[in-house]
Amino acid sequence: MSLRFSNGPYANYQFTQATGTRLEIMQGLQYALNLAGWTTISSSTSTIIMQTQTTPESLAMRVKIYDPGSGSARVQIMNVSQALTSGDCWLTPAANKTGRVVACPYQFFIYTQMSMYNACEFVAAGTPALPPWLVGVTTECGWMSGNAIGDGGGLVYSFRNGYLPGDANYYTRWSGFRSTSSTSNMINRNANDDYDDSGDLVITSSVPGRSTYDEAGYQSSWPCQRWIDGTMIFADTYIIFGTTSSLDEGKIQGQMWDAASCSVVFTGDTCLNIGGHAAIAITHNQTSYGAGYSGQTVPGTLFIAYT
Repeated sequence: MSLRFSNGPYANYQFTQATGTRLEIMQGLQYALNLAGWTTISSSTSTIIMQTQTTPESLAMRVKIYDPGSGSARVQIMNVSQALTSGDCWLTPAANKTGRVVACPYQFFIYTQMSMYNACEFVAAGTPALPPWLVGVTTECGWMSGNAIGDGGGLVYSFRNGYLPGDANYYTRWSGFRSTSSTSNMINRNANDDYDDSGDLVITSSVPGRSTYDEAGYQSSWPCQRWIDGTMIFADTYIIFGTTSSLDEGKIQGQMWDAASCSVVFTGDTCLNIGGHAAIAITHNQTSYGAGYSGQTVPGTLFIAYT
C-alpha cells in the first residue's frame, strides 16, 4: 500500500475555552468534525453523536461526545447501529485552555495545544482505510486512543508523546472494534499497573527497520532514517490491535488516513508539505521508548495531513 489521503474536507481548527466548561469542548469538537464532513446524528447540551463519512471501502463509525455531569467531557466510539459502544476517553476543560482538532472525513485528533504530558488532554479516533483483500471482509472497524486511565489522572502515553500509543511501562487506554459478516467485537483496554499486552493498539509502518516490534513496542535496531541524499523517509501507517482481546496476537486492522510515519524526530505541531498536502506533527520529540523512560531508541514522528 501507499499513503492514503482522504482528500478532505479537512479541519485544522483551534478553539479557546472562555470559561472552561465541558460543553465548550463538546461543541468545539462537533464544529471541527462538521468542517471535516462528519454528520451530526443528534445534538444537545449533554450528548452529541457524530458519524464519519463512508470510506471508499464502505466503512463508517460514530463518536459520542457527552457531559457526564461532572469532571471531564467524555468521548466514546460506536459502530453505526450503536450496538457496539466503547468505554470512555476524557478531555478536561479549563478556562483559557486552547484545543486543536485535526480531522478528515474518517478520523480526528483533538488535544490541548502544546500540551504533551498532562492526562485527559488527548483523544484520537477513526475508521481505517482497507487493502483490497479486506474489502467486504471487514464490514465495520473503528479505533480510539486517549492519554488517561481515568477522569483527571494517570497519564497514558499517546501519539502525542510517544510514537506508539502503547509506549508506557504500565498504562494504556484504547478501544477498538471490528465486524465481519459473522462476528462483531469491541475491545476496551484501560489497564492500571499492567504491562503492555501483545494485542494492544499500536501503529507501525513500512519505514525500514520499523516494521516489527515485540509486545511492548520495542525494536532491536534502527537501520536507517534517510536516503543517501539526506531525504527523510515518510511511510504509510498501519493500525494494529487484537482480534477479540488485548491478549491476542496484534494484527493489522487497516491503514490510518492522511498519515505519514516519518523516520526523523520533530517538535510537536511542526508543519511540513508531504505529497502536496500540508501536514502537522502529532508526535513531539519522540527520541526514545516512552518519554522519561530508558530503553531502546525508537525515533520517529507521526504526521497527519490537514489539506
